[in-house]
Amino acid sequence: GNGVSIAVKKLETLGRIRNQDEFEQEIGRLGSFRNPNLVPVQGYYWSSSMQSSLMEFVPNGNLYDNSHGLGYPGTSKGYGNPELNWSRRFRIALGIARGLAYLHHDCKPQVLHLNMKSTNILLDENYSGQLSDFGLRKLLPKIHNAVGYVAPELAQSSRISDKCDVYSFGVVLMELVVILCEYVRSLIERGSFSECFDRNLRGFVENEVVQVMKLGLICTSEIPSRRPSMAEVVQVLETVRNGSE
Repeated sequence: GNGVSIAVKKLETLGRIRNQDEFEQEIGRLGSFRNPNLVPVQGYYWSSSMQSSLMEFVPNGNLYDNSHGLGYPGTSKGYGNPELNWSRRFRIALGIARGLAYLHHDCKPQVLHLNMKSTNILLDENYSGQLSDFGLRKLLPKIHNAVGYVAPELAQSSRISDKCDVYSFGVVLMELVVILCEYVRSLIERGSFSECFDRNLRGFVENEVVQVMKLGLICTSEIPSRRPSMAEVVQVLETVRNGSE
């Protein structure tokens, strides 16, 4: 083989898909998407009692475990992986924004994720973010949306639009910032804050963090029409990054 490792995701389709042809067609469509910020769907396994999608294995785990995880050297309080510095977090945010923008604006018909959360953001060997579990809404009778990430209109009345994904993305943005703040606080407490920031870099980083937090707040507006599109989100993040270079 070509040395690609595969991850298997069992899908609880529960009769939502009538037959193997329909399942194959939908998985085939998801497998046709080519974007560096999406985890490639490599194939599927089908039997009458079990269906699974086969995805490329991504080596560095998911964003949630990296941000909150206890299993990293020198982290006792759950500040996560010390490799996840701000520039990497920012790059993850921009990558996931580009992946969602591709699903929303470049795929015809449009693909909605509707289950965006930090456990569905996988990190490759360079800590670039890749989005998994996209486009599964058609295959699954009930997606167990993660509490806190779900847009209010989806939770209350199942009104579905691309703005639901924008809301969830906003929550992820704020998660990236808040966990960073906790990590920085732990460094200050240990007296090792200077390791974290070069003095010259600090102003830029603080500016970026504030801009990202503001964007997260706009994305999580209660009113869907007030949220930007994912294309606009990408533009904002690229402007923030270019302003710091």
